[in-house]
Amino acid sequence: ALKALLTACPARCYEMNDKGQVEITADGCVECGTCRIIGEPSGDIEWNYPRGGYGVLFKFG
Repeated sequence: ALKALLTACPARCYEMNDKGQVEITADGCVECGTCRIIGEPSGDIEWNYPRGGYGVLFKFG
């Protein structure tokens, strides 16, 4: 399921490293929930809502 996130994540937060493992860089995450839909049912990721009151934090825009 994690390899599907390489193309499914709209913010491109998932990348393949030189060891063939999927890594996440959450800096550009827009909290859309795509990874939750794809990775949570299989147990590949644990997705939680962020602490409330802050909204989406755009660091590069």
